Amino acid sequence: MAANLPWVSADVGNAEELAGGQCIKTIKNSKYHSVFDERVMNLFKEHLQNYFLVSNLEAGRQQIEEKMTWNKIIPRYLSIIED
Repeated sequence: MAANLPWVSADVGNAEELAGGQCIKTIKNSKYHSVFDERVMNLFKEHLQNYFLVSNLEAGRQQIEEKMTWNKIIPRYLSIIED
């Protein structure tokens, strides 16, 4: 994202909220770990092949610059700590 590189991820953490990449839905096991079965692996391959050809790299970089710099994050941490 910040390096203007496309990414493909399983649906973990806040991956679905991030710009500049693709998030693959996976099934979770009893410990909430993503299961990488043949379907998921094929989706990863497909997304990697397609996404590197037609990617929106600027969207990921823009999101980093607007929301995820220390100047944006520190005030949020401070508000949590001070409350």
